[in-house]
Amino acid sequence: MKKILALLLTGALIVTLSACERGNGSENDDYNANGGSDYSHDETDVEVDWDAIDDVPVNERGNSVGNSNNLGIAAIQGGWIYHLSNANDIYKMRPDGTERTRITEGFAKDLNVIGDWIYFTNILEHIHKIRTDGTERTSLNRDTSAAVSIVGDWIYYINVDVDMRIYRMRTDGTQRTRLHNAAAEYFNVVGEWIYFTNITDNWSLHKMRLNGSESRRISTAEVWGINTTEDDWVYFVNYDRDLNIYRVDTEGAAMTRINNDESWYINVVGDWIYYVNFDAGRNIYKIRTDGTERTKLNNDYSGFVNVVGDWIFYTNFDVNDGTLYKMRTDGSQRQRVN
Repeated sequence: MKKILALLLTGALIVTLSACERGNGSENDDYNANGGSDYSHDETDVEVDWDAIDDVPVNERGNSVGNSNNLGIAAIQGGWIYHLSNANDIYKMRPDGTERTRITEGFAKDLNVIGDWIYFTNILEHIHKIRTDGTERTSLNRDTSAAVSIVGDWIYYINVDVDMRIYRMRTDGTQRTRLHNAAAEYFNVVGEWIYFTNITDNWSLHKMRLNGSESRRISTAEVWGINTTEDDWVYFVNYDRDLNIYRVDTEGAAMTRINNDESWYINVVGDWIYYVNFDAGRNIYKIRTDGTERTKLNNDYSGFVNVVGDWIFYTNFDVNDGTLYKMRTDGSQRQRVN
């Protein structure tokens, strides 16, 4: 029940963030996690050719599996980072923080960006899309939708209205289809498979084809927050074993423990796992995927860890019971998101 609650309460938490923004001034509090001193950076101007960076292949995936598991607070496409504000408006900015522009007002979460389109859920948790220039806002469904993940021209999501079943539809809202009869909590679309936490089967790890066929269990472990990587590993919090981070290969073999911390909100990016350490002040830590170089990044009571480029966006529960912050992936430049 605790695991389902973590998913169902996300809407209430974002409403809290919106209230905090409307009633409070801005804050910019640079923090160096290692030394505790103010962040010091090089003042030398570096000219960046953003047009060249923008001219990259269109995203095949609207957001990473780790970000999608953590409310989809931020996403990246080419030379732009798209993120929520504390008012739950959608903004875009350059990776260096410049050219910050509001795209649309109003409640949003579950960000996915592909090409010229931003996909998100609104205050009713229905899926919408809007152009990256803020035009052509369009409603795509009427389902209460969670954990939205877009790959290619398909939108995958958990339909809360239909007992937490995984659904998919085209990016134009057509061909809405239920993929499985079991209730799910987390899922990752990677390659030709969907990996998911099967609530009906005691939160065990399952996988199925993209059309819902060939469903099977690959691990009996009770799993939370799964992150499946392109090199055929599934990282997860193991409820059977002290809430530590484990990994298993995509066939269910070679289960290995990564850390000894009670871990939540995990997000695997390259060779690093970012997570909230509930044994140590609920601060954000990172650790290599081989279990080495465990590093503390902040002193905040944190949640919903999103990683885009060199930035971590997260919820700081020390401030008004939930306020969006960001910091660099080394813990520097910690600041409130306005």
